[in-house]
Amino acid sequence: VFLSQSFETQIFLMKKSVLLFIILFFMDIAVSAQLVKSRIGGNSQHQLTVSAGVNYPSFDINRNIGPTIGLSYTYFFIPQLGARVIGNYHYFDGTANAVPYYSHNSEIEIEGIYNFFNNQSRRKENSGLSLLPSQAYLFLGFGGLFCIPHVGRFYIDNIPTLTIPIGIGTQHEISKNWNIGLEFAWHLTLIDNLDNKIIDGSSLDSYPTLCLTGTYKIPKFGNTSSRSKHFRYHKKQKCDPRKGCAVAFD
Repeated sequence: VFLSQSFETQIFLMKKSVLLFIILFFMDIAVSAQLVKSRIGGNSQHQLTVSAGVNYPSFDINRNIGPTIGLSYTYFFIPQLGARVIGNYHYFDGTANAVPYYSHNSEIEIEGIYNFFNNQSRRKENSGLSLLPSQAYLFLGFGGLFCIPHVGRFYIDNIPTLTIPIGIGTQHEISKNWNIGLEFAWHLTLIDNLDNKIIDGSSLDSYPTLCLTGTYKIPKFGNTSSRSKHFRYHKKQKCDPRKGCAVAFD
């Protein structure tokens, strides 16, 4: 029993260490980066993102890492502020228990996005290789999770719940219309029986996710000639990295 408790303690500390490392990684980006405005044409108002990664639920039973995939549409009101609708699929894996548990989960969420850092490194005047992301952002929202659990060989009643996602992410520009990125989120719920088990005094169920993302920035069509000339004029202007550059969409 003592060895089992010691092993569980080590696993708990390991998970905390991994979470702390992820948080420090994103904080280091925010602290070390020079806070400048984005270059002209560095953003698109409409974006489609595909994500794929892993989840590790915070349950009252033994669980394993499971897969997560998602698809989202994002609209930016201004380059720093936007909103997105995202649909996710999560597979929660608790098959290591004496009575195996697993569930298929569909999720839809609405989130607000705040771009707290935009890098202007792709401007010709400031060209060069950089380890900094083109964007770093925070997000917060609400949504719903529809859980279809299986315990042993039996299917039990569906479990719907409200979710509250909170997280942070980065994007790295690889071409004019494509970004790749990394996103970490913690999804809070309002129930304690997603794992088909309720323990007095235990915390509500939740599940962190870590995903790689691929984003397509939809080009803007139908610009008027005067508007196009206006942006072409500003794109030719020199950018002083100490003062930052003007902000506009493509």
